[in-house]
Amino acid sequence: GFRFPQVLAGQVFGQWIRERKVWNNSNRSSVCASTLSRIMHFRWLMTIPDYQMLMLPLLKRAAVQEISVPGIRDSIADEFGLTAEEREEFLKSGAQRIIDNRLHWAKIYLSKAGLVETPSRGKFIATDEGKSLLTTHPAIINNK
Repeated sequence: GFRFPQVLAGQVFGQWIRERKVWNNSNRSSVCASTLSRIMHFRWLMTIPDYQMLMLPLLKRAAVQEISVPGIRDSIADEFGLTAEEREEFLKSGAQRIIDNRLHWAKIYLSKAGLVETPSRGKFIATDEGKSLLTTHPAIINNK
């Protein structure tokens, strides 16, 4: 079925929090069990990250060692809090898992930018330029 984008979910939930005044900087303990259950309810609004959201975590892992998409899939999925169902969700064509597809696209665009290189089939590692970029502590890497 239809699922809201992650940003919209955050806006909707943020508005709900502000209206009920259940969270503020002076009284952080005011978050109650019902609020926490509401947070869990909004979890279903989260989606599998797009390839641009995956570029930075992928580059960070490639800067440490030579990696492959199957080798980092689980750690990336853990980082984004993907459920077991989201991890196994396939493209409409049925040809590939969505998370794998998006990781491959992230790798392709990082490669085109000269931030990763492919020393052997299915493996990649950060280039010196990619490692240098990480020293600037970017918040996000995208195509823009």
